[in-house]
Amino acid sequence: MHSLYFVMFEKERATSAGIAGWVADTILIDEGFCNQGYFGAGRSDRYEIGWRWKGLFEKLFNPDISFHNLPPITENAILITDAVRLKLNEFRPDVEIFDADEYIEFNVSDLSSKHNNKWFVIIDYHH
Repeated sequence: MHSLYFVMFEKERATSAGIAGWVADTILIDEGFCNQGYFGAGRSDRYEIGWRWKGLFEKLFNPDISFHNLPPITENAILITDAVRLKLNEFRPDVEIFDADEYIEFNVSDLSSKHNNKWFVIIDYHH
């Protein structure tokens, strides 16, 4: 089964969405997302940055876009703003987020303005 998950961290850790994906990947590897570490026995047997959820941010702001007809370049990371928080909360308030700076997990519904301007990276994981 594939599930949506997000990794969040301070803006200063990446200069672009592409680098933010790499940083999120490094965080998940370091924390044992697929084996041990913060996640104990591992939450997943594998994951991808974006993958089945690639284009989610474009889709949230352009509902006419189909996941099967996305532009050739889509971002798997975005800086959080009030508008992003509201759209994500409408879409899936129950999705979990790992805040790599605070070292905690919480749901999209718990995002607040204090999280604005942090990188938010899409993770598709299999369990």
